Amino acid sequence: MIIANPIYDSVFKYLMEDNRIAKVIISTIIEEEISEIELRPQERTTLLGVYSIQIYRIDFAVRIKNRKGEYKNVLIEIQKAGYPADIMRFRKYLGEQYIKPDVTIGNGKERALPIITIYFLGFELNGIESQAVKNNREYIDAITKEEIEERNDFIEQLTHDSYVIQIPRLKPQRRTKLEWLLRVFDQSCKRDDRYILEIKEELPDEFLPVAQRLERAAMDKELRDKLELEEEVEKMIKQQEREHLEAIEEKDKTIEEKNKTIMEKDKAIEEKERLIEQLQRKLRGE
Repeated sequence: MIIANPIYDSVFKYLMEDNRIAKVIISTIIEEEISEIELRPQERTTLLGVYSIQIYRIDFAVRIKNRKGEYKNVLIEIQKAGYPADIMRFRKYLGEQYIKPDVTIGNGKERALPIITIYFLGFELNGIESQAVKNNREYIDAITKEEIEERNDFIEQLTHDSYVIQIPRLKPQRRTKLEWLLRVFDQSCKRDDRYILEIKEELPDEFLPVAQRLERAAMDKELRDKLELEEEVEKMIKQQEREHLEAIEEKDKTIEEKNKTIMEKDKAIEEKERLIEQLQRKLRGE
């Protein structure tokens, strides 16, 4: 099966805009049953050179049914990053989410929703070799060290669980549902055309709609044009980053040379003062 590469923002957005697909992806990652889902796309426009670029942030208000049969409303924030520097953007955006007004879902009541974050990374985290990392909170009695099973809105709305997918670390094993789902992100399937992945094995039925939507994206001429623009913009960003790093290195080199010159001058002054002191001692007959 030939599919569009979801590592690109345009394809990822196209994929997640389908609520049915988003429900399958999110449910598989967080391992919870989702009964309702509502897309809440966030976007802003920024200028980069002569281009006007749309930056999308994808949020979903969802109603989750847990293993006890209980329902809870949660805000799912999904972001995709290509560079480690994106962490500052994540922190800023997460802060914005915490101060947003209450939202409505399901039963119509307004309240601040607990947050779950999902990050798709296009780079590797140092020291973390896992393909997917779940960072979930536990309530622990600080005195007895026992786990507290009950949940409380105060704590839930001030802390959050998070999931991190390291795309470069995806492996060929297919042991779990999540590994099968992440097959559509596996960059080892990339063809000569970097926008395209080729999935050779047959996916489980529950993930076929995900692959089929990406298959449609691969044949979309307008989307391919967006991918080419996105690639060009990414090259511009990388070039700017290289120039910025080179400027920093040059500045550091200049500072280092200045410090070296200052040290040499200080050393010369010390030597001069030592000679003067020796001369004064001779004059005093010491």
